[in-house]
Amino acid sequence: MAIWTEEIIVIMLKNRIVLLLVFVSFGIIFSCGQKHIKIENEDDTHHNEVARILNFPNGKKIYIRAKFGGISGDHEEIIFSESPISIARKETNYIFYTDEVFYKINNNILTIQAPQSGKNIPKTPFKDIEIIFKGLKTYDEIRDFHTNYQKHGLERISSHR
Repeated sequence: MAIWTEEIIVIMLKNRIVLLLVFVSFGIIFSCGQKHIKIENEDDTHHNEVARILNFPNGKKIYIRAKFGGISGDHEEIIFSESPISIARKETNYIFYTDEVFYKINNNILTIQAPQSGKNIPKTPFKDIEIIFKGLKTYDEIRDFHTNYQKHGLERISSHR
């Protein structure tokens, strides 16, 4: 009976050692993976952003930044600002939480067409530039503009280049 008990103890110790090695291996792999993700995100900060400057006849400029991010890459925002954009400011910027926005310039008027939902229109209008927002309300409208924006005389900016 004592031999049988010793065999069980040896087997249990071997199982514990194997289990410990598995946990240590996962810990090492996980920590290496985390470090790699951080470095990759730091290096990719410019790969997930599109910037553009619109010049108007009166000499004014509007700065646009289209960006995506988040853990799964599904946080999208397109910002229109009177000054170079470092941080989006709801008080002064037009912010659209979508992957693409359509626009056109006519003299000193900027017409923006984007999905009606997921937008921030600032309380303070831009100086010397009139902004007209036209909300796209249905899937068919959004798809039509995505496919035919040039036929509508529009430009397109997308967070996914």
